[in-house]
Amino acid sequence: MQAEENLLSKQQEADAGTIRNMNYMDQVNFSTIKLTLYQPHTTFQEKTYQYPAIQAYEAPLTSRLYEAFLSGWKVFEQLLVFLVNIWALLVIGFVAYLLYRKHAIRIVKQIGDR
Repeated sequence: MQAEENLLSKQQEADAGTIRNMNYMDQVNFSTIKLTLYQPHTTFQEKTYQYPAIQAYEAPLTSRLYEAFLSGWKVFEQLLVFLVNIWALLVIGFVAYLLYRKHAIRIVKQIGDR
């Protein structure tokens, strides 16, 4: 009987130790720490130099005129190439104009003869 009581008391001590350990773990897990940091008030001033605005580079008038002439010449070349590409349509249009004019003159003569 005494051995059982001894065993029971040791078991109670072990349980009490486990409960104490769990209590400490809860206190650690749910603890709140409040930190307050102090720093002296400091100010910082910086001076910067404002550079004047730089205007964009613009080529001289003669260079711009030369570039404009070259650009116009390229447009003229492209127009000439376009007209050569549609030469067949130009010939058909010219023939149609001649036929229309011939027909229109014939109609005017017929109206004048009446």
